[in-house]
Amino acid sequence: MNKDKIGQALRDWAKEMVRKYEWLTIKFEYSDARDRYLVSYSPSAVIEDNEAFCRESMSFEDEMNLMFPDDAPLFCDEERLFRLSGHAEVFQGTLVSIPLIITSCAVIWEGHVTYESENQESVVSSSSESFETIMPNQNRKAA
Repeated sequence: MNKDKIGQALRDWAKEMVRKYEWLTIKFEYSDARDRYLVSYSPSAVIEDNEAFCRESMSFEDEMNLMFPDDAPLFCDEERLFRLSGHAEVFQGTLVSIPLIITSCAVIWEGHVTYESENQESVVSSSSESFETIMPNQNRKAA
């Protein structure tokens, strides 16, 4: 059955791609309503700037269209053409983006570390033979 062959081809290809492109996420699932697999790539901002990935993905999409002309998957970026359910298979590279909240900043300048915490306190630590890590919300005074 083409559905099983296509599903396995997608799994094999997705595993290879997320190993090669560590920033990549590929999600897909079979849609009974459309009678084919739906495949989504992300993040689109990185995809647009990665010519090698674009060439490789287009080549795979063309290959699927040739092998399975009536059942070929539909491909898009960021689920722009369709929505996948929570049951979609997900393949992610090892560089999964983690949202970061920046609450402080440390600056090294002329042998001093200046640290500004989220409550706007400035801390200066004189550099010495050992580096001292300054944690947020510690009560330290300027040196």
